[in-house]
Amino acid sequence: MGLAIAGRYVWVHLKSGEDPFLKLGSPSLTAICRPHTLASPIVFESIEIMILDAVSRPYLAVLLLSLSPAMASAFSFSDLFGGSEEKESTPSTLSAVKAGTPPTAAVSQGGKLEYADLDTLFGLLNSPQRKKVLEDEKLFAGFVDRELARRAVVAVATAEHWQEDPRVAYLMRQRSEQVLVDTYLRKKALEKLPESYPSAEQVKVFYEQNQAQFRIGERMHLWQIFLPLSADAKKDEVVKVAAEAARIDKAIRAGKLTFKNAVEKYSQHTASRLNDGYMGLLKLSTLRPEIREMLTKLKDNDLAAPVQERDGVHLIKRGALVSGQALPLAQVSNQIRTLLRKNVALQSAKGALNEIRTAQGASVAKETLEEWRLRLRVAESERNAAPK
Repeated sequence: MGLAIAGRYVWVHLKSGEDPFLKLGSPSLTAICRPHTLASPIVFESIEIMILDAVSRPYLAVLLLSLSPAMASAFSFSDLFGGSEEKESTPSTLSAVKAGTPPTAAVSQGGKLEYADLDTLFGLLNSPQRKKVLEDEKLFAGFVDRELARRAVVAVATAEHWQEDPRVAYLMRQRSEQVLVDTYLRKKALEKLPESYPSAEQVKVFYEQNQAQFRIGERMHLWQIFLPLSADAKKDEVVKVAAEAARIDKAIRAGKLTFKNAVEKYSQHTASRLNDGYMGLLKLSTLRPEIREMLTKLKDNDLAAPVQERDGVHLIKRGALVSGQALPLAQVSNQIRTLLRKNVALQSAKGALNEIRTAQGASVAKETLEEWRLRLRVAESERNAAPK
């Protein structure tokens, strides 16, 4: 899953060893990448709930309290809080918010925003995040604007008594309680984690035992000419665009047209067209197998055969291949330290959760569990059978 942020960085969940942050490309770049890296990102355009570059996953989590259940359920508050271990990001910074205040109570003031509110909200960010926002006038303006928009929606929804709907009220209470659960378990996880962990030796051992995770694979410089297809393209349009791509390809190979001139004249991918068609230094592992195989068989500056995709046709020119290389320990030591601390904190949180469940008797007998399941199945069948 990814959050597409209008040309900024996006957070995506990838396989082990892959970069956690990727610069989102256009459909033309997406078309030649594996689905698990850049496929079907979720785009919030109307409400603009965004992580501005790497700013404020905790802040996003707070915003999610007032989003629709469909949006909010797509995120884990634990994941959102996982990026920082600063004391400023722990429950101590939440103390400025009145204990027990329901999510709407603090923000249903007709959409108004006072400095004191902003100061409290800003305290939810860690120090590097606050610095980033304060140093960029546009970023700060966007930060404030999104909070104003959020408050405006909350004010309107509250005026219409939307919070009184039993399902909405239950979801609001559940989200609020989940904040309590996650921040409390985070506190329990970190309070037993010494600042000295891990030691330099422990970091080194992990690095040596996991070399594959700290290696940049082979990369290749790529250029393209992109001829788009409309979303509902019919066969005639597909044939016409394919013929145009073939004509351009033939002209370049015959020396009647340079690749650079063809980019300027024909390519409809703005970002690469403004850079002579250059797409960047891309990891071969992110390319679809058939694209990767085709490009590796070419020589430097060779033009590949036109690639037909759903969004259009790509004429790709291959550049130099950059060999894979291991990242030095000095470059990844902070990353390893964060990872090891997070792993230990996670285990501590699980341990604390198990202790609490045992102490509170939070369990259900197997027979009772099966009874509940069967009763819910009957209720679901009755709902499905009821007239629409």
